Amino acid sequence: MPLRLKLITASLLIFALVGAVCAEEKKPNVKLKGIALKHLDVTSLVADTTVTVEIENPGPAFTIKAASYRLKLNDHEAAEGHQDEAINVPAESSVTADLPLTVNLAALPGVTWRTITDGLNLNYELATEFDVPLLGMFTHKMQASFSGTLPIGDMALSLPGKLKEKIFGKP
Repeated sequence: MPLRLKLITASLLIFALVGAVCAEEKKPNVKLKGIALKHLDVTSLVADTTVTVEIENPGPAFTIKAASYRLKLNDHEAAEGHQDEAINVPAESSVTADLPLTVNLAALPGVTWRTITDGLNLNYELATEFDVPLLGMFTHKMQASFSGTLPIGDMALSLPGKLKEKIFGKP
């Protein structure tokens, strides 16, 4: 490969990496907007759902390709999904995306028991992996995960009185 071609290739690669680093400073925010049941298979204990998320992007436009994601609840593999269609996220805006998610209903009894024995806390971990095309020639594989704890007991205590009565009965 001639020296000039090597320099051009190296310059393009450096440009792409600098762009990726700059984009890291303005990270997108993902919010759960809703979950809809598409199909329930009681015999195989699987529920096919669609999860609607909103991606708020304070930075430059980007595209997400080949997204896969896994959800653990109280250390049990509870759900997973894969989005084949590209998600185009415009610069400094937000977009809503519907993502397929298959829920493993067989894991839910273990999740429920662990929630009860763990002081009514639901621990979750969402792991994702996706491709972000750079300059149309390169693809950067990104991995991200986040986790936390939902205090189910505190949420139940903060429910309005009439709703508590319907769920738990009259005291």
